[in-house]
Amino acid sequence: MTKYSLVLKVKAVFAYLEGKDSFNTVANRFNVSLTPLKNWMGHYIEHGIVGLTHTYTNYDCRFKMDVLTYMTDFGVSITQAAAVNEIYVHHCDVLVLCVSLMNVSFHRYYSFQL
Repeated sequence: MTKYSLVLKVKAVFAYLEGKDSFNTVANRFNVSLTPLKNWMGHYIEHGIVGLTHTYTNYDCRFKMDVLTYMTDFGVSITQAAAVNEIYVHHCDVLVLCVSLMNVSFHRYYSFQL
């Protein structure tokens, strides 16, 4: 997994927020793929610049179940639930597996819209 500096994340988010360029254009300018850029936007919208700082956390089973319940109750995507609950992208794979095991429609949760 590529690690990006906080400075790069902030510059990319602010570049998109200027409203002049699309996600694709900003991602190309900063040499990142769309997924990290969209995740940074979600984290920034929910938590400000603090949401762009990366921490490594182990989540207990209860927390994971609370996130899955939140997704079901509010009909949000995995990415949106991750932003709200301050879960970083590499942890989302566990949520995808849990959603699949619970027979919840993956397609319902996979789309991300800002």
